Amino acid sequence: MAACGGVVRVARVLVAVARQRARTASPHTSTSPTPPTFRARRAGSQLQPVRQVASSPNVAAAAVFTGVLGARPHAQACQGRVRSRLLHNQHEEDHSDVTATPCWNCQAARSVHNTNRVAVFCPECGIIQPCDPKTSYFDLLGIEERYAVDMASLDAGFKQRQRKLHPDTFTLSSEDEQQHSAEWSSLVNKAYQTLRNPLARGEYMLELHGQPLTEETSELVSQEFLMTIFEINEQLLDADTTEKRSAVRRAAEDKIAQLSEVLEHSFATSDIAAAQGALAHMKYYCNIVDNVRGQSHDCPLD
Repeated sequence: MAACGGVVRVARVLVAVARQRARTASPHTSTSPTPPTFRARRAGSQLQPVRQVASSPNVAAAAVFTGVLGARPHAQACQGRVRSRLLHNQHEEDHSDVTATPCWNCQAARSVHNTNRVAVFCPECGIIQPCDPKTSYFDLLGIEERYAVDMASLDAGFKQRQRKLHPDTFTLSSEDEQQHSAEWSSLVNKAYQTLRNPLARGEYMLELHGQPLTEETSELVSQEFLMTIFEINEQLLDADTTEKRSAVRRAAEDKIAQLSEVLEHSFATSDIAAAQGALAHMKYYCNIVDNVRGQSHDCPLD
């Protein structure tokens, strides 16, 4: 364990040195090729040069330690741990903060972290920023991007956002702030209505995957299925009591619940084709529910 701890400490030093060299090196003054790193061959104890291209100081240090640890049998048990630590640092560098559009009020750069790309307020002056219509609905409401949405978390995220962004909060602010507030509040409402509806949520997730569901849904369903839908609509037309109409609606809602499970699995496994097929079928059942309720776009909620 002491040897392992020593190796880790040396690894940290190497990473710091490599980072310092990367920051001070000038690409305009150095034309020498990438220096070779070294890796120990299993057949011998001497280090053999191996040409590698290091994309960052962490990767370079990890490559060097692959050779050093291979040449020291007593430290082989630490090799995976050290390399994992170094590559983890590289992962954090690759997903570091990025700079968004400067604040319109104070011109301060807005730092937007990869896990929360919703920069509604400037971190410096606290002024509300222009609405970005491309903001992810999931990020906007602070919930995990998955089809099986936790409704309690969705409701909580919606209420929290509206308390901060509703136009009534900005009645004494400037016209620009009032405009930004109205646009953000409208987007929050749209995000909430979309994510709370199983059909709209699925269609939105397809858009996020770059494969939206087109109007030609008949290509994704069979003739047998279309005949089934036709018969259900016939039953609805013949239903002369509230009880009969409610029975048709409940049967359609059961089908929607089954298709929702298919969608959760399809999105979780990135099976977009299966998700498209399930949504195409769901549309027909949602239309039946709409007809029973006498309302449009009122697919039953989870």
